[in-house]
Amino acid sequence: MEIQRPRFTRRMISARAENQFAHAYLPRDLHKLFRAAGLTVADVTMLSIIETRCDPSSYGASVIGITRDSALKHGVPAPDVAAWEQDLRSRTAEGEWFFCLNRFVFTGTK
Repeated sequence: MEIQRPRFTRRMISARAENQFAHAYLPRDLHKLFRAAGLTVADVTMLSIIETRCDPSSYGASVIGITRDSALKHGVPAPDVAAWEQDLRSRTAEGEWFFCLNRFVFTGTK
């Protein structure tokens, strides 16, 4: 199996979202929920965590184990998960690792 393929990584991330988040796609739907509650979205700010080196103490590296455990619970085959994890953890040199996570802050008014 070629573990670097985006399709497999999406499968891993989807398994985590389904296992750990009550509403995995909340930012996409939050403006509708605000409106349904009689609120208006006044502002949306995005905060990004971006890493270009896999440091064992980094946020991105910590997400690997969490994602691994969720994928295993979701039935992704253990050998595939292990290969995916090993590949990511091996990417410690500059330019071999890219991690990005976006957080959203919604502000509403009544």
